Amino acid sequence: MSSICIPRIDTNIPKDYIINKLCNLQIGTIQKFTEIPLKNDPTHKRILITIVWNKKNQKALNIQNTLETHGSIKLVHDMPWYWKIVPAYSSTNMN
Repeated sequence: MSSICIPRIDTNIPKDYIINKLCNLQIGTIQKFTEIPLKNDPTHKRILITIVWNKKNQKALNIQNTLETHGSIKLVHDMPWYWKIVPAYSSTNMN
């Protein structure tokens, strides 16, 4: 289980849309989904997702590997629109 983050996403994009896009990839099971308003930008929010990766899905393994080696991926959700996804770290793990 690990956490991923979409650091900046438009507030008009509903939670269900994001969850459906991730579930359609079959990369794992979403355990927790949190929307956080951006402090200085009321038109955007941050998404934190705790996911249990599907170890049998090559796409999931590729995403995990890319996140570990490059630090981010771009997930196209509606051509040409994409979300930047990064690993999520808690502030307690950063110290």
